[in-house]
Amino acid sequence: MKNNLLQKNIPDGWLYKTLGDFLEKIEGGGTPSKERPDFWNGSIPWASVKDVVTHNPYDTQDHISEEGLHNSSSRIVPKGTLIVPTRMALGHAVVFGVNVAINQDLKALYPKKELLDKFLFYWFKSKKEFIERLGSGSTVSGIQQNELKAIKFLLPPISEQKRIVSVLKTLDLVIEKLVKKIKIKKNIKKGLTQNLLTGKVRLARFNKKLEQCKVNDICEIKKGQELSKEKLSSDGKYKCILYGELYTKYSELIGNVLSRTNFKEGVVSISGDILIPASTTTSAMDLAIAACLNEDDILLGGDINILRAKKKYDSRFLALYLTHVKKHSLARLAQGITIVHLYGKDFKKLSIEIPEIKEQSAIADIFVAIDKEIEALNKKLIILKDQKKYLLNNLITGNIRIKV
Repeated sequence: MKNNLLQKNIPDGWLYKTLGDFLEKIEGGGTPSKERPDFWNGSIPWASVKDVVTHNPYDTQDHISEEGLHNSSSRIVPKGTLIVPTRMALGHAVVFGVNVAINQDLKALYPKKELLDKFLFYWFKSKKEFIERLGSGSTVSGIQQNELKAIKFLLPPISEQKRIVSVLKTLDLVIEKLVKKIKIKKNIKKGLTQNLLTGKVRLARFNKKLEQCKVNDICEIKKGQELSKEKLSSDGKYKCILYGELYTKYSELIGNVLSRTNFKEGVVSISGDILIPASTTTSAMDLAIAACLNEDDILLGGDINILRAKKKYDSRFLALYLTHVKKHSLARLAQGITIVHLYGKDFKKLSIEIPEIKEQSAIADIFVAIDKEIEALNKKLIILKDQKKYLLNNLITGNIRIKV
């Protein structure tokens, strides 16, 4: 692929040259000898590609000493400088809020006075996929420095750069606040699981002693049947759930059933069924999840444990309780190495401690409410990210102009 970005229409007052034309310099780094322990674990943050992929603006995963810095080709990059990888993780761009040393896979970019560093940052964000495609190499994808400099670059006047940066920074701040809000809500939910579900904190007006029993005292345990992934169809006649979807598509409370099939196979659900996967190729902890299905006539495929009520309880509460309070207990009952299995016979005598049904329902209602809040915030976040992507791609290219 040609190292070029074609620009059909150049906005008035914008310059169309190469990235290298607008850079004062590009500096690389290096790695101190691993055979010298005294070169490492010092006070100087030392950035490599992994610090670009999982970015912490105020620290790096590795640190070097003054001796390591002076006895290698690594160099200090001032805070606020744009840093990009030229080997692995192409298309990423980061800025640190502290001075950092860099290794040979990273490059520090120093723009000329007519190019704002923040505009350059957003330019890289908009060209991420393009730069990724420029990478060459059979094992590790990389790009030469001269190739990077040769990428076509469209530069607006400083005044318009400032307006573009202002709009994108504002969106970034809104997105950042929303992400923090979602994190707070999730932490609240986590706190509630550790208190309300365990009985450490009781809801007002409920004071009856928790009931101790076994899973098979209140549930009949069944097993899903047949129905493989190959039998799914987007326009299928019947709704269905496969065991793998319990990991990837559903939480503790299943809302809309997403998959369909034209094969009438599997066990037919009864509203209130609790579904627990029976196998995984990862870990027993991943296996220890429960999901409440409040819908009749859903076909349940193989490798699904089905808990069906013999005694009245709130299925939403029990699914939450098993997932969060009994997760480790369920995981310990799983067996296998390459494929881990969890069968009904293994956990039917699992001890549980639950409140009366009215309190179960009151607790479940709280979790439903907070899940709805998190879902609404996530939908808002997706919309904002889509808006930012649209503006980023169109502001950087001049397709959308911001007037004074």
